Amino acid sequence: MDDTISSLDSLFRQFASPVVAVKGREIIYCNAAAELFFSGSAVSSDAGRHFPGWPYPAGAVVSETISSRRCTITVSSLNGVRVLTITDESDQGSPGIPIAAMSYLLGNANTIRLAAEVITKKYHSADDRKFEQYMSALNQSCCRLQRAADGLSALSLLSSGDYPFAPQPLELGTFISDIVSSVRSLTSPDKVVVEYTPPSDLIVINGDAQLIEKMVFAVIANSLGHITSGGRIKLGLQSTQAAAVISVDDDGSGMGPEQLSQLFRLSPVSGVDGIPGPECGIGLPLAAAVASRHNGTIIVESRPGRGTSVRLMLRCDTEGSSSLHSPLSSGLNLIPSHALIELSAVLSSECYEFRQKES
Repeated sequence: MDDTISSLDSLFRQFASPVVAVKGREIIYCNAAAELFFSGSAVSSDAGRHFPGWPYPAGAVVSETISSRRCTITVSSLNGVRVLTITDESDQGSPGIPIAAMSYLLGNANTIRLAAEVITKKYHSADDRKFEQYMSALNQSCCRLQRAADGLSALSLLSSGDYPFAPQPLELGTFISDIVSSVRSLTSPDKVVVEYTPPSDLIVINGDAQLIEKMVFAVIANSLGHITSGGRIKLGLQSTQAAAVISVDDDGSGMGPEQLSQLFRLSPVSGVDGIPGPECGIGLPLAAAVASRHNGTIIVESRPGRGTSVRLMLRCDTEGSSSLHSPLSSGLNLIPSHALIELSAVLSSECYEFRQKES
């Protein structure tokens, strides 16, 4: 029990949101924020005394009135205990519509195609350096849109249960090191510092390597989207009795309750100066779906001006089917297959034309 409480404290000590762990009906752990929330430690007391709807199933997102405050409680499972993350929430808002994100991607893909056609027609008269700048910018946009389309496709297949899930033994320490190396190669160290120290012990889970790579990249991309020049992203990896926990902490701009309530809802999001970003809010819904597919969960803690902390919990003994549901499972409309095919055709054509011009 002491090891479990120590693991919980190392993971959630810094969270500004209240985090409570319950075994059976007994509260066995509260972080500092939870002690403030309950005006004193609730450890050793009955969970039903504080949570009217107890017991909660793992993977649930519950709305409760606690101490006259309307709260959203995210429930996860770790080492045989229920971990409850409490967020004051007055309005959960309405679910996003995935097709809106798809329409945005299609619109931008067509814009890029038209721009490429205009540049191609002026190729012989254009300044070579300016042409290269145009092509580089268009290539970057196409690559980002391709990743977004790939993410939407994976999310759609995961949500429908049709993803070709292929778990195999995966050593996470080296795997995450490779991902961090890729991120570092794409970011300037004087703008963003990405830190990661592999654990001394091997941490092996039974997981789908492609999905876990998408999940970790998605969370890092979310941090990059909220961080300013000189910022820092710190990745960590720990193991518990039943799960591997990947942590991603950044010192970026953070998010308020309204943004947090929409994190796992697929819809276009605002980027720099209110211009929608090409990822279209796909990353964290995808990360949540991947964690769920591995019988795990994702916990996000953030405060404006204080950065964001993400914990990705993946069970070590994942089988071929998932017993939990991701936070996005309710209200997710599947993306029409014809829209994915159309977007894929647009991007494939453009990328092929760009490569031909550059060769």
